[in-house]
Amino acid sequence: MQIRNPMLTTDPFLLSCGTFLLGAILGVILYRSDFCMVAMLRDYFLLRHTVLLRFFVLYLLVAGLLFHAGIATGLLPFYPPPTFRSASLATVAGGFIFGTGMVLAGGCVVSTLYKMAAGNLTNWLAFLGILCGSLLYAEVHPLVQHFAARTTFFAEVTMARNIPMLQTVVPAAVFLGGALLISRWARRGRLAVTAYAEGYLQPWRALALVALLNFIYYALSGAPLGVTTAYAKMAGFLEHTLWPGHVASLSYFMEKMLISHTLQAVNGHRERTAEILGIAGATLWRKMKRYHLS
Repeated sequence: MQIRNPMLTTDPFLLSCGTFLLGAILGVILYRSDFCMVAMLRDYFLLRHTVLLRFFVLYLLVAGLLFHAGIATGLLPFYPPPTFRSASLATVAGGFIFGTGMVLAGGCVVSTLYKMAAGNLTNWLAFLGILCGSLLYAEVHPLVQHFAARTTFFAEVTMARNIPMLQTVVPAAVFLGGALLISRWARRGRLAVTAYAEGYLQPWRALALVALLNFIYYALSGAPLGVTTAYAKMAGFLEHTLWPGHVASLSYFMEKMLISHTLQAVNGHRERTAEILGIAGATLWRKMKRYHLS
């Protein structure tokens, strides 16, 4: 019996066309606004500049509102997304390494792409470095997973998941506080950036549009937009063309690990796992038996 998939579509052609269109629109927005998530945090910690940090707060507020509305209306098929993991010391270490690397590389994984399109040699080198880093991680993935399992802070991947009242109170307090803060900035004219480039897109507009596109992508594909996973897939594809046998032996790229992680993310719920993977329940059961997954 085929399990109904709650995503907007599971047709590969429509998914490809939809994601390509969203990617093209996103690229224009990012390029026109000179968007860089790392710069928003970097400028505050290194220079104590809060201009871009305000837009980071705005993005979190708009994205949070859209996601909560999508969950309440059923437009977002899976929550939490299967890609979410429990927080651990591996999370802290990965964030530190990632943040340091992006500052040294001159931008985030998103800005690296559109700066490459503009012909920036530094970002081309950063791009190659990210691909090499992705391949290196694939080699040590089992060790990282073992470390993460032993240093997990708490099993839940979202705040107050099993406490319905807090699921309402906490987001409401955050949204209210954020709205008041942004309203104050808007009245004081602190949401506008002086720019002299023709066609420049103000960051507040860009971030609102990025949040909307992320929401649409989530509803379309079943998971939030993730740029770093695309790097890992590109790196895996390139290595596969040269050493297919070695790539097949890496657990990071194995189907068994994908099924296992998805089962873990949904607390062993098989029907939901089948929905996320876009396969029939019977197919999932056969694969679980093949890989000895309980």
